[in-house]
Amino acid sequence: MHGAIPNDFIVKWKGNQNETAKAIIKSLLLNDVKDGKPLLVVFTGQSGTGKSYTCIKVQEILYNSIGENYSDYLKENIVLSPISYGQQIKKILKEKSLKKVFTIQLDEGRFVVGAENWGTFVNATIGHVNASARAIRVMITFIVTQSLRDIDKRLRDSINLQVICRKEQGSVFVNFRRFWIDDSDVESPKLRYRIPAGTILFPDGTRQRVRFKWRPKMIKRELWEPYEILMKKEKGELIEQKMNLLIEKIRKDMGETRLGLSEQVADRLFKNQNLMLQIGALKHGRWYPNEKSEILGLNKTEMAVLRKNLNGLLKKESENFVSKKSLEEIR
Repeated sequence: MHGAIPNDFIVKWKGNQNETAKAIIKSLLLNDVKDGKPLLVVFTGQSGTGKSYTCIKVQEILYNSIGENYSDYLKENIVLSPISYGQQIKKILKEKSLKKVFTIQLDEGRFVVGAENWGTFVNATIGHVNASARAIRVMITFIVTQSLRDIDKRLRDSINLQVICRKEQGSVFVNFRRFWIDDSDVESPKLRYRIPAGTILFPDGTRQRVRFKWRPKMIKRELWEPYEILMKKEKGELIEQKMNLLIEKIRKDMGETRLGLSEQVADRLFKNQNLMLQIGALKHGRWYPNEKSEILGLNKTEMAVLRKNLNGLLKKESENFVSKKSLEEIR
């Protein structure tokens, strides 16, 4: 970038620093959205530095600026795990009651789904936002994560703004970085950033050039309380799913059988022989499972019981057929 640094914002003094900061945040984010540009904003910082609450505070400011109450939408636009992302984004884009929602918050889920899965999810989501959000609805996507390292280098040029949170003596301090592509070298464009800077206009006609830093106030109870409930509910459901999977694995490893399960599966396969032949094959009148039979989720002992019961049903069917044919020949 050459020449003077542009104004990222020009705002009027609102009587105090807190209200003026709100005006700057609105200018930094909403102007691009009004111009039809989807935004990707990444909140980073160590655990416990207030990233999630700061992201909620930013959205409260944005929705208030258009005459909406963010607490009406918080439960619908915060995603706490990859499992719920698809369902929630579909709901936001299709339900009439959510037509005014223009943000979605992907909250840090590494402690819920594991660091590796979280990184994969973040990168896949950025790809999804790039591919479809502009065509459906102009959205601001907020990703709350510990570090930019959670995002692949090849996808970082999609980031518009980074919000860096740190905590000192119980207070949250926020710095901003605005990203841009330096293509002065056409053969080797580089991702660069600058601290957002702009101008504040005062009532007496003076103006002041500032680099924007922020010390946000604590969010209201009507926002943090439902967020905490959401977090606990999502974690509880995922922990329960993980425990169920672990129990199933232990059962399989120990060869424990679930009473009546093999018999039920055998009966269903016997009645649906097209499926039976997809997950196994008949040889000399007996059924043998193939690799596709893993979809049944049975351990070795249960599979042995299944084969015994299914082959018993097939044998009985064959005997009945032979008996019926013999009776017809006698007649």
